[in-house]
Amino acid sequence: MLIFPPPLSCQLGDRTLLDYELGGGLELFPSRGLFLRVEVGDRAVHYPGPARDKDGTLHEDAFFGHDLRFAAGAGLRF
Repeated sequence: MLIFPPPLSCQLGDRTLLDYELGGGLELFPSRGLFLRVEVGDRAVHYPGPARDKDGTLHEDAFFGHDLRFAAGAGLRF
């Protein structure tokens, strides 16, 4: 490709990258038959540089991309 630095998707090809995930959850029992659960997590992937990310931001060196995740749920126990 004749673009420098190349877009991240072109630079990676079919390489496998190491990622880290940090998060936690909270489970509440407001009554005997009902439960609520809330979870928050962040996945961080270490990308090589130089590259342009999906937003077009130029990264001269290696960088971490983050993916924040939030989940909530409820259920009935029987």
